[in-house]
Amino acid sequence: MANSVDRANEYAEKNGLSQQKQVFKHVKQGNMDGIIKIMRSPGNIRDWEQVFGDDLAFARASLEYSWSQACLVAIQEEIPEREVYSLFIKNQQSLWEASKIKQVLELNTDFYIQLVQRVREHQREAHYSLPIQVARSYIRGHAHESLTVSSVAAAIGYSRSHLSHIYRQETGETVYGFIQREKLGLAEQLLLTFTHPMADIWRELGFCSQSHFTTFFRKLTGVSPHEYRQKAKAAITASGSNEETTLAAEPSLAVRLSFKDQSPGYQETLSGLLAYAEEIGFKQEMYLLYCVKRGRTNELAQELADGKFNKPLSELFGENRALAYQTFMFILPQVHGAATDGGLGMKAALRLYMSFFERAQEADTPRLLELNREAFIAFADAVCRANEDASG
Repeated sequence: MANSVDRANEYAEKNGLSQQKQVFKHVKQGNMDGIIKIMRSPGNIRDWEQVFGDDLAFARASLEYSWSQACLVAIQEEIPEREVYSLFIKNQQSLWEASKIKQVLELNTDFYIQLVQRVREHQREAHYSLPIQVARSYIRGHAHESLTVSSVAAAIGYSRSHLSHIYRQETGETVYGFIQREKLGLAEQLLLTFTHPMADIWRELGFCSQSHFTTFFRKLTGVSPHEYRQKAKAAITASGSNEETTLAAEPSLAVRLSFKDQSPGYQETLSGLLAYAEEIGFKQEMYLLYCVKRGRTNELAQELADGKFNKPLSELFGENRALAYQTFMFILPQVHGAATDGGLGMKAALRLYMSFFERAQEADTPRLLELNREAFIAFADAVCRANEDASG
């Protein structure tokens, strides 16, 4: 990977850093046209192919790095952390399954399209009244259940008729229509998890029978769930063999690869982690990143005392090494970004980043948690020393 890192440094100094700033600006603004223009630019695609060569491991690591920082931009725009982290995990899983550089670049486009779409939705929803925001949030969180307009209205404390009236008045669609769209999104995700039994999907989405689910899906997509899954498999096979694969403006079936469990209890662990993150984890992370940026090593050491920081995470992850690694790779690039924002030079920051990245590859779950703690402190210490040298 050393030669690839040298190529990446050269590219970053040439135009990579300025381009990354543009990408993050488009994410922040929800600018879909700007993202598509960068991702589909033949010149950029050629540059990325030259940087990555045939080094899939380096390409994956590079995208994990940039995606993590883009996620932080979205979180700072008040996109719910749970949604952003779930988006990162889902796309990271697809990234691991990619077998060609062209697929990796397609996934990069797909990830940014999804992230910008979510920012755009948030910007639109910011103009909705509080009851509408609460209703949409409730539906997103319970789309796997058997939802009706009446059950949604009761859950948020409104009558069915009143909610239906104000919802259509503000959004231009019906509550039922939004429920259907959210269920369809979940259905597509489950269908693209090729190991997920078809017979289980209708139950998990709150339908009363397989035939009811098939009728629902065909009405909205024009194909049956089985046909949809078969087309997805065929598209993925084609994308692996066709060298002329192009980047679509919308997320394609070819790049929405399956989200396979890595170990028993993966989904249960992920649900527990998301709940913890929503309650405590992300708020704590924002504070820790602030300390890194300010070089506050002593504060970090106190905040990250073994028992206080690692114990709840250790209980959450158990022996689920896959999710512990995914979480580490979500956080590490953000720590690196906070350090460079705080004054640590790019080359010094990259050396430190690569040292933790390499150690993480073979680390078990307890060691990954310890590396996570060490990374915050090491980067903060480097920022502190860099600023002392600068003022020195």
